[in-house]
Amino acid sequence: MNIIVSRAAKHYGTAVVVAALIVNIAVLTALGLAAPVESDTVFFAAIAKNFASGNGYTNPRSPWPSAPALDRLPGWTGALALAFSILPHVDPPVVVRLTTLLLNVVAALLLARLAFKVTQNRTAALFAGLFYVIYLPALFFMHSGLSETGLIVVLTATVLLFLNGRLLWGALLLGFSCLFRANYILLTPLVPALLWWLGGRSKALAVGGLALFGIFPGLWMIRNTLNGCPMLSSTSGEVLRGTHNPVVFYDWSHLGLWIQPDEIPGEEPFQSLAKRMNQCDLCRYYQAEAKKYALENWTRLPLVMAGRFYRGYVPIPGNVTGTSVLGFGMRGIVLIGFVLLWKRWRTVVDPRYQVMLAGFILISLATSLLVAAASRHTFWLEVLLIPCVAAAAATFFTKAAVPECR
Repeated sequence: MNIIVSRAAKHYGTAVVVAALIVNIAVLTALGLAAPVESDTVFFAAIAKNFASGNGYTNPRSPWPSAPALDRLPGWTGALALAFSILPHVDPPVVVRLTTLLLNVVAALLLARLAFKVTQNRTAALFAGLFYVIYLPALFFMHSGLSETGLIVVLTATVLLFLNGRLLWGALLLGFSCLFRANYILLTPLVPALLWWLGGRSKALAVGGLALFGIFPGLWMIRNTLNGCPMLSSTSGEVLRGTHNPVVFYDWSHLGLWIQPDEIPGEEPFQSLAKRMNQCDLCRYYQAEAKKYALENWTRLPLVMAGRFYRGYVPIPGNVTGTSVLGFGMRGIVLIGFVLLWKRWRTVVDPRYQVMLAGFILISLATSLLVAAASRHTFWLEVLLIPCVAAAAATFFTKAAVPECR
């Protein structure tokens, strides 16, 4: 076994790419390349198609089809718009899935490269890359066409830039990640501290990195402000209202979850509200309703936060099926393995990466406990934990470890 692992580890990049292509193509073939897309992908694809067709950044599926879209962030939308401009006559679901297939292969390779960078162990790199290749949550997001696949590419590339000493480029790309997930703006106070530490306590580097971090979210905020909505995304109101309501606070089967505001008993339907409010006003309305409800029911907040933690970090599926059990079992390997194998990986993983992970964990916890939590919201963090678990697993194959060729 060690001999087989050792030989594969020597060419971990090739092995991971080949495996990723085979697995991702097999999944798309089995589940359908042209199957209709669902969830947020419908809106991302609609905006991207419009933009690529020269009709502006508008959402034809929203109640405001001719107004500048303020709901979906431009990170994933921009990637899909590029794909639509290259393949203008191909069915949208096919374009979306070809994009996520390509990016998921890139993500597997980057994660393997990241694992090697932080461990200098090719076996760990092989394990990390191959585990991501078969990681069911990643394959689910790939087939669903959701933004998580693109986000993983951006995050792994960002961390690699930091570890390779390209601190300013890393700060710029980390700011770009805010256009995939608005909650990453919470990293703002951590960015200068991280750059100061990584850059030999250079204050100039810390300040310059912070400025670069703010470019992409700042430009998007300016664009939205000029359209009357000074925020990164107008969906923030829906998110808050969907997590602060009687169903989520008092129904044990939904404790800590997020639901559509229309599912709240007695709530005026979204479409009805949209007839008399613009995007920003509706967002503010939902925000006000959520804050009012939270203040009136503040005694339930600790229990709701506990529910959010459970939904986000305890790998037990809500609906038990064969696929969900397998998928959440793989999540358990990562989350539980990260904790239980701490003594094994902490001595072999680059301390700089451990510090960065601590920052990401804080952001994930803050977002999950204060706003919303589900397996989708913690997926990105799980992926960044995989190199540590892979490093621990590689210690069981010490004879297969292949040092870096310099």
